[in-house]
Amino acid sequence: MNRYIYSGIISVENNEISLIIDVIISADELELLELYQQLEEVLLWNILEWKTKDIVKILQCDNFVNLHKVEIDLLCNNPEVIFESDDFLKMEETKLVQFLRCDYLKLEEIKIWEYLIKWESKIPIPY
Repeated sequence: MNRYIYSGIISVENNEISLIIDVIISADELELLELYQQLEEVLLWNILEWKTKDIVKILQCDNFVNLHKVEIDLLCNNPEVIFESDDFLKMEETKLVQFLRCDYLKLEEIKIWEYLIKWESKIPIPY
C-alpha cells in the first residue's frame, strides 16, 4: 500500500485473492478510488479463484456494491459453497439475512432453516 501511495504503482500479479481483498479494503478505507476500482476489476476477472473465506470477507464490507452483486448471483446459484464452509458461521447477521432474502436462492426452505440453526448455535449467548 505504501508503494502505491508514494509511486502510484501496485502489482497484483501472482498475488492471492485474499491479499488483493485486504488491499482493496484498505483502498476503500483510505478513499483511494482509482486503486479501489482497478482492484475491483481484478477481483471480478478472477471470480473463479475466490474461496469461501474471500466471499465472506467481501460480504462483510458495506461499500463493495458491484462485488456484492456478483457474489450474491454466484451464491444464489450454488448456495452450498458458502453454507457448507466454516466461514459461513462467521457471517454477520445482517449480511446473512440480505443473502437469504435473495428471490432466486436455489435451496429448499428446510435446508435454509437447518443452516440457520447451525449458524445460530455458534453465536455465544450473553449472560
